Amino acid sequence: MQDTFRRPSAQEIVDTVAEAMKNGAEPFDKEAYLVPIHFQVLLHPTAYKEIAPTFSYLNERIRARLDKELRAMNLRKNKTPLVRMVRGISRFWGKPEPATIGTIKEVYQRTVATWYLDIHPVYDADTPLGYIGVKASLHRDKADERLGEMGHQPTRNLVTPVMAPVGSSGNTTPAVRSMPASPVIPTAFLEYTDLAGRQTYQIVKQDFIIGRLDPGSRRVDVALQTNGEVSREHIRVHFTPETNTFYFKDTSRFGTYLNHHRVESGHWHPLQSGDELSLAGQVQLIFRM
Repeated sequence: MQDTFRRPSAQEIVDTVAEAMKNGAEPFDKEAYLVPIHFQVLLHPTAYKEIAPTFSYLNERIRARLDKELRAMNLRKNKTPLVRMVRGISRFWGKPEPATIGTIKEVYQRTVATWYLDIHPVYDADTPLGYIGVKASLHRDKADERLGEMGHQPTRNLVTPVMAPVGSSGNTTPAVRSMPASPVIPTAFLEYTDLAGRQTYQIVKQDFIIGRLDPGSRRVDVALQTNGEVSREHIRVHFTPETNTFYFKDTSRFGTYLNHHRVESGHWHPLQSGDELSLAGQVQLIFRM
């Protein structure tokens, strides 16, 4: 049974992302390969909720592992027979090994100097607890639709299902399937005060956006009358029927605070009744459920 699967460990998540980076390398020209720089990790909602407190540490571990793997990939690629022969001769004569022969090139390269990581819950009732999916992109295909409008599109996507079964053969499952069209939304509200006064917003949609009022944009569901430090699309909210939980993700420039603690941008965070969201320190919203 799928519900007998244990949730994946942090090490399994790190290993899966590293494998996706290696498998996602694409030839750029005769002398270089490009590796993915943006990874979206997909987890079962329960696994996501349990692992969420460790996201900052997990991100550090993943980035360190990717750096290590990229160095190793270039080292292996540059160990040509000629290089090995010259180094062997140098060792035989007791001489220092040459660091390079000519110029050792970085065969595997990335388009930017950092790795981008996002972790999301999978909204599918049939997804087993041990599922890990990784979508790897050569460019940052991400955090909100604005990047897509600027021309950032994924060049290659990999979805890697990895299972961690307990007492099972470890069979994998197909790629993520879509959720039913009309989930039942529980009674929930957002209470806040902006420049127009005290407001209450009843949540009636599974997905909605909160941000600064902008007459030129129709994508914001909760439009706040406030100053420019609140982004036009500041946070996104999603309801997951499987866990009866609302999640939010910061997509802003100046940040979001959950109960006075700044959250990491680009990651989904669970909401509980009574939680306070502060948008760039300008508008406070109380979540009621």
